[in-house]
Amino acid sequence: GKRCIFFFHCATHQQDPSAIVPHVAPLTVCPVSNAYFRSEGLVTDPSSGQPPTGNFLCGVSPSREEDRAIDDLDHLDFVDHHLWEDVLWPALYHRVPAFGEVKVKSSWAGVYEYNTIDQ
Repeated sequence: GKRCIFFFHCATHQQDPSAIVPHVAPLTVCPVSNAYFRSEGLVTDPSSGQPPTGNFLCGVSPSREEDRAIDDLDHLDFVDHHLWEDVLWPALYHRVPAFGEVKVKSSWAGVYEYNTIDQ
């Protein structure tokens, strides 16, 4: 089935001082929404005097009912941005309140293949 991945940036300087941005995050999966994220490097600007800021990758695994085969590879030309707005961002913000202030830097779509006999 089709999968969409989002690369986003989260500044460590937050409006809410109690919001803690994880600098290094292992793969973290929300068991309720199936959304996942992990850190993807730090951005450091020594001249700014600010702490490093974080980059992250995230996506969501669809339920069995929502996961479907891709019949037309042209569907991979477009990322399902509604996943970010409707599913991922709310789930990430619930898990990490600092993710309320993020910026998507890039995204892409691809095919996740698996053997249905093994499922």
